[in-house]
Parts: sequence; structure tokens; C-alpha cells
Amino acid sequence: MHIFISYAKADTYNLTIRLREALSKLDSITVWMDETLTPGRAWALQIQAEIRRSDVVIVLLSPDVNRDPDGEKGISFVINEIEYAQSLRKLIIPIMAQRTERPIQIVSLQYIDFTNNHKLGLERLIQEITKQAGIVVPESRSARNSVSSHLLTHYWFYSLTSLLVIFVAAFLLIRAKNDVSLSDSYTPTQNSVEFGKNWTGTFYSNSELAGKGTTVSGIDGLNFNWGTGSPLINGVAVPIISPSSFSARFTSNQLFQDGIYTFIASSDGGMRLYIDGTIFLDKYIDRPLTTDTRGNIKISAGMHNLTVEYGKFAEQAILQVQWVLTDIGADNTTFSTATPYVFSNISPSQEKLILKGVQTNQEWNIVVKQFNDVDMVLVPVGCFMMGNNDERTDRHQCVQKPFWLDRYEITNGQYGSSGYFKGYDHPRDSITWVNAREFCNKSDGRLPTELEWEFAARGPDNLIYPWGNNFIPDNATYNDNARGETSTIGRRLGGMSWVGAEDMSGNVFEWTSSMMLPYPYSSNDGREDSNDLTTDRINRGGSWLYHADLLPSWYRRANEPNDPNKVRSDLGFRCARDFTPSDLPS
Repeated sequence: MHIFISYAKADTYNLTIRLREALSKLDSITVWMDETLTPGRAWALQIQAEIRRSDVVIVLLSPDVNRDPDGEKGISFVINEIEYAQSLRKLIIPIMAQRTERPIQIVSLQYIDFTNNHKLGLERLIQEITKQAGIVVPESRSARNSVSSHLLTHYWFYSLTSLLVIFVAAFLLIRAKNDVSLSDSYTPTQNSVEFGKNWTGTFYSNSELAGKGTTVSGIDGLNFNWGTGSPLINGVAVPIISPSSFSARFTSNQLFQDGIYTFIASSDGGMRLYIDGTIFLDKYIDRPLTTDTRGNIKISAGMHNLTVEYGKFAEQAILQVQWVLTDIGADNTTFSTATPYVFSNISPSQEKLILKGVQTNQEWNIVVKQFNDVDMVLVPVGCFMMGNNDERTDRHQCVQKPFWLDRYEITNGQYGSSGYFKGYDHPRDSITWVNAREFCNKSDGRLPTELEWEFAARGPDNLIYPWGNNFIPDNATYNDNARGETSTIGRRLGGMSWVGAEDMSGNVFEWTSSMMLPYPYSSNDGREDSNDLTTDRINRGGSWLYHADLLPSWYRRANEPNDPNKVRSDLGFRCARDFTPSDLPS
């Protein structure tokens, strides 16, 4: 077994050294911490490689892990390591080394407490985990016969031996595909996480929420780890529901205090979250266990309807949905309400704008529709100023036809293989223009033109960035916060463009269909010739590899389109699709 230890040097360096030394002396156990980084190699890539080959990731929690991301030191790299380990479905075992809040990424995981009574805490955890794994742990004579002084003198021997049993047990739990422990015990400062009471669930014997369902009432909280078996409610199997593939729609009316909320949802399988009929999370795809957060949701005092849709596509069935009040008072204008996604449900006035055109970004309400199980956002007709003020040419350009654009960058999971960076929900990088074009063509799509891409990012308001004219570091994954790799798609919620497209600034550059020719842009001057496989093609959007000066939506660079030896780890793509009136409801 290989163990990776993630920790904050400022708080827990000595503790980590002792953990590594003790565990490394045990047979069949190897342990890695970043003290052993190889000189001359990119440190972030070494860390990434060690997490990939690990069986267990131990995370030591301490105040520095939760340091202010806007401070001098920036976000703790422990957070990046947690997210990368989650993307690879690694078993994460948090250890509360020093009292602090759990990061939101692992709020659903139970932790091992090193801050209180070590002996009693370890015995309780050993009993809990070994019982699940079916392992009999021999009694430790000294541990049973001694209490205080002996425990203090030999604490490291006994506690680390006990921890090893926990790690072995947890590793076996992975093998048995029971690798998740969901807990409702998290209590952030001055706020409490809620699961809600009195849910009603309607279960279906398919993953499409189709047909006649079986309804179960009186469900207190959506906190389920059904593993590979049938869905259980209060220990009783839902009748007539197959364990191999099922779906469920949960509804409940919940009482909310006036304020700003963050919703946290974990699922192995697909899920959607609606609040009062508006969709706030849409991940209804076949995917491994993933935790999503949706923050800055303004909710007024009173009863509100929550709907959660879940679909089991693969072996495991796991679902947990909870929320936390993060700020009191819904009149706080520094927070914004969630964007009302409209799934092929457009008002007559909105429908006219599709072909008539928009004059301002604010005129447009985001429209999302799924094509081949992929979310695409609708981009209406409109005009804007292409490029930046340094362009000595006529910058006024118009999008003459509406089109659909992928809401997210194409991921490793969608593409069916990984590029340089792994992870199901990470963008597919290291791909040629030809291969990106072929992928889009196979799904009845195409690559967007350079004109279309920039208009979808900026809109008629001619924004510098997808979110506005002021640079906000948290809205993009770029060199200063990426820590050497891409991030999962849609992680930077504040970076969404006016049409609802995510990650158009940062994460990876994106291929367009256009050749690198001088402005002004013209679709009739040969730059959209798809048969030319030698002229460099335009990339847009900036990436994790570069600094903020490449993040403005007008920035353009180019790469050779068909040389697999010149692919880049910071270059991916998203697809576009022609709009037809039949795309909308009659």
C-alpha cells in the first residue's frame, strides 16, 4: 500500500515527519510527503504523480489549510491536493491535527480526531472501521493496561499502529466498493449544515426518471450510501426497484432563514438540484463520486421547495445533499442570486431576441439545452467590438446566426481518454485541432469560429473578461492559483459568461475553427477553410499555465493543427452547434 500525506508545513510539519517515519517501518507500506521532492523536476507534477499512485491520501487538517486564499500566501496547496485526489476517486482519510473547520471539499467525510482523547478516539474509530471491514484486531496489552503516563510516553507507537489498521481496513473497503463514509456532523463556525426533514422520494426502475414510480414519504435527510444494493429507506428496501439501475426524484418544502446559502451535493451517479423550480446544479451524467458546491444563493425567509433528481448509472449509488447558511440577511447586495437556467422553455420576448439580436448582455436570460447528454448554451444574434483597442482595424463585428455552445470544456470523461492531466471532470488537454474537430463532428457539432467564441465570452457589452471588466482571481484557473494543473470544469462559478458558458477564461486554451490571419475577421477570406491542415489555428481563453495578462477574452494565440508532437497540456476545446427553430418547443 502506498500512502500520500497532505499537510500544511506551517502547522504540522513535525507531525507529518513522525507519521512518515513510523508508517514507513511497517511491512508493505510506503509513505510519501513533499519533503522528498526531486531537485530539478516540477514539484507540482511530482505531487500529482504521487497522488496518482497512492492507495490512501491522508489529509492533516490545521488552521493553515483554511488560510485566506486572497492573502499573501494564497490558497493552501492542501486544497488542490484534496480536489485532485477526489477526481481520481482516492480514499481520503482526514485527520484533525489542530482544531479547525473542515474544508468544504471534504465536509461529508468523517475525520480522525487527534485533538481530544487520542486513546478513546482511536478505539472508537478502530471498532467502527474494522467492524465494517470484517477485521479482528488483536488487543494491545499496553494499551489496555495503561492510561495516562504510559500513553503519553508511547503514544506514537500505539496510535500509528492503530491508524495503520484503519488504513488497511479502509483500503479493503475500497476493494469492496464501500469507500465512502458520509456524515452529517459538520458544524462550521456559527452555522450548521442542514439535510432537511420530511422528504418524499419517487423511485424508478431506470436511470431516466421515466415510467411509473414507487413513492416513499417521511424521509429525514438525503444522506444515502446504498453501495451496490437496492435503495433503502430507514433500513427497508424500496419495493419493485432494481439495484442495477434506478433513479429517484426527492421533493420537500423547507423553512429557510433570510440569508445567503451554500449547497453541497455529493453523488456517485447523476444529480440535479432545483430550488423553487430553478436549477442550481446540473450534473445528471454517469460519473464517479464527486462533490459539487453552489454558493452565493440568496434565499428569502419562508418555505421553499427543493427538488433533487438522482440517477444510478454504474455500480455504486451514493447521494448526499446539504446546505449551510453563510451570511445573514438576503438584502446583502454583495451576493447574487443563481442564474435561472431555462431548459428549452423560452418566453415569446426571449424567442424574438434569438434572431432579432441583443443590444446588451442584460437583455439575455441564459438558455441551456442538452444535446446527446451534453449541456449547451444558446448564443443569440448580436454585435460587439472584436479584439482590443490596439487593433488598428475596424473592430465592429456581428454574429449573424444564433448557435449553441458547450456549457463546459470537453472533459476526459466525455472524450473517453485523458490527456496530460487525469481526472474524469478535468478538461481534455493535449489534443490536436484535427482530433478536436472530429470529436465535435461526431456529435453533430463543430468547433466555434473565433468570432463566435469571443462574442460568447464578451457579449454586446464588450466585456474584457467573461464576468466583467475587472479582473477577479477566483473567477479563473490560471498560473497564480492553479498550482501546476487544470481544475475540474465549472469550479470557478463566478467566471461564467453572459450566455452561461463556464471556464472561458483560464483552465485551458480552447481551439477555434479559425486560422491565424490578421483582423478584420471575415468568414469569406479563407480562414475557415477546413481542408487546410497546415496553417496555424486560433486558441482562445488563457490557461492554467500562464499569468493573468493572457486571460482577457480578446487575447488570441495559435498552434499547428495536426502535429501530435506539438500538442499542449494547456490546450483543450469545446464544441458549437448550429441553431434551428426545431430546437425550441413548438
